[in-house]
Amino acid sequence: LLPPTLQGVFKDWKNGLTKEVPLPDRQLTDALTLLGVLAVLPILMFVPLSSRLPYYSVPAIPPLAMMTGRWWAIAWEGKAERSRRWIGWLMTGLGIALATSLLWIPQHVIALFPELAQTKGVQTIVTVQLLGLSVGFIGSGAFLLRRRLAIALVLLWFGFGTTWATVIQGFKTVQDFRSSKNLVLEAKTHLAADALWIFEGSRELGAAGAMSFYLGTGGIKIPPKLPAQMQVQGPENPKNSGYTLMSPFGEDWVRGKLGTAYQVLFVLTDGGTNRLPPDFPGPTPKMFITKAQMQQYWTGNSASMHTRPVFFVTDFLRRPEDPSDPPTLNLPKDAGKPLLEIGPRKLYGNAVARNLWSK
Repeated sequence: LLPPTLQGVFKDWKNGLTKEVPLPDRQLTDALTLLGVLAVLPILMFVPLSSRLPYYSVPAIPPLAMMTGRWWAIAWEGKAERSRRWIGWLMTGLGIALATSLLWIPQHVIALFPELAQTKGVQTIVTVQLLGLSVGFIGSGAFLLRRRLAIALVLLWFGFGTTWATVIQGFKTVQDFRSSKNLVLEAKTHLAADALWIFEGSRELGAAGAMSFYLGTGGIKIPPKLPAQMQVQGPENPKNSGYTLMSPFGEDWVRGKLGTAYQVLFVLTDGGTNRLPPDFPGPTPKMFITKAQMQQYWTGNSASMHTRPVFFVTDFLRRPEDPSDPPTLNLPKDAGKPLLEIGPRKLYGNAVARNLWSK
């Protein structure tokens, strides 16, 4: 719908620029100008950024949807016959293409993500999604050709509504594959707040941020003036009754709003070519460490460090068929066996963490 929408919007916008234009036309031009700025601005803001992600342009969708609504209003009045016909044929053809893709796309998704092969329901979700879109597009296109715009719009909503429902269900189905939530929350029940967290890194740029979020957005309360040593006490833990580890205010904590400190999730910078972090301008972020620094935390053999629980979480997007990237590539020495394994992620602990975990 975008080509005829933009063409019609540009025509309406241009008509409102003349001096003798009526007030409603000029107001329409002002409204379309605002929608155009809102649609283009998010794209222009993030295009220069090397760390941009596809969904950064999502804020451009609402103004574009409102412009598309303008085309439906014009077509409802019978003033867009040419675009109505070719959009009807286009949507019908797209629906038929999606229907035929039911024969191969669900299997292709599993082939692209072999880790999902063990996740029940993935193929069903993809199949239902394609089926809903097929029905929606074929039906909407057919009724557009017959000038039944109300039914065409309802069927289009049906296709997109099915997509929305299956996407929500898909997030729930694959959360243990894509999300670190369950792993982090389960690990936090075994140890107090003093545990230090290290992430192997990933080509998914948001993975480290998500882990930091699940570690806790509330932070911990600290004195207004930080002493040289501060006491950090974790929540009561029924599995490790009586365990409270006191620690210095170390490098894995940062001061936020007044009276609150937040934990930093460390990320490896030399974990392999499949998970190199982005090259941020300015000084190196505090969260980046090397494998040598990780080993110091792991063993606690530095004069400035005391031995404390340390967790190491592996990359969930490692490709099993890559011989240059084995699962043990970045494991610390004396990693032992995984303390927890959820989906493709594995959680390892140093000697202190393993001892506390087993209690």
